[in-house]
Amino acid sequence: MNTLTDQQIKLINSLTEICYWTQLKVGPHMTEKFYQHILIANLYVCGYKNIIYEDVFTYNFTDMHGNPVRVGHGMNARTDVELLDLNVILELKASSGPTKQENFAQCRNYLIHRPDVQIGIVINFISKETNDSSPYTQIDVMMKTGNMITIKPGHDLPEFYEFATKYTELQPSISSYVKKENSVPSSPPTHDGIQAKEDVKSAKKKEEEDTKAAKKKEQEDTKAAKKKEQEDTKAAKKKEEEDTKAAKKKNKSKPLNVSITETPEFVEKIRLT
Repeated sequence: MNTLTDQQIKLINSLTEICYWTQLKVGPHMTEKFYQHILIANLYVCGYKNIIYEDVFTYNFTDMHGNPVRVGHGMNARTDVELLDLNVILELKASSGPTKQENFAQCRNYLIHRPDVQIGIVINFISKETNDSSPYTQIDVMMKTGNMITIKPGHDLPEFYEFATKYTELQPSISSYVKKENSVPSSPPTHDGIQAKEDVKSAKKKEEEDTKAAKKKEQEDTKAAKKKEQEDTKAAKKKEEEDTKAAKKKNKSKPLNVSITETPEFVEKIRLT
């Protein structure tokens, strides 16, 4: 197994204090770039030289038969901070919670494709700041053991050793430097002019809504009246047809009533017959 040099051990042991001061000076809820630059400045102050950052390198892949595969289209890796004399890379994060597995995986991938680097350190500046919690930094160190692990014949990966997670001292909590009034108003104070403007806006909105509602009701009433008129006309026409049909039926079934006037000529005609 590879062993750490005295300088590497010194760096790992001093990172908790260096990262504490970095986060304290930058403050919580800042982007990763701010922590990166102040961390580098603090590393220089502590005597570390030959530091580079944002260095780009190419991944080295092979196909299933071990032939090299060149990857283009700008798909390179970029390290946050490298201490060249110590063979160490620092992968920085700025988040609101503990370091995620994908952050560890990213650092391991860098080490797999960088045979010149022995140690990878993930530094997560955590800005979890409430009345009950304070910002802090999580530091995780992984090192190549020098052994290779065969995953499948023809595919080996370096073995890693992960050190116990280190945490910096807690930063000052928000309650340390933000004083709040004990009584909380039910609603925030509002300037009279702003309130008047809001009242006018609310009244105008209500007027528009009322106008829209009245117009909609008028349209519905007109539609309902037209529908009723059509139904009444249809009912009247149907009744008229039924009345006509009933009258025809009644006239057809009425018995024929013929009255004969017995004139003298008629009587004489009957007698002769």
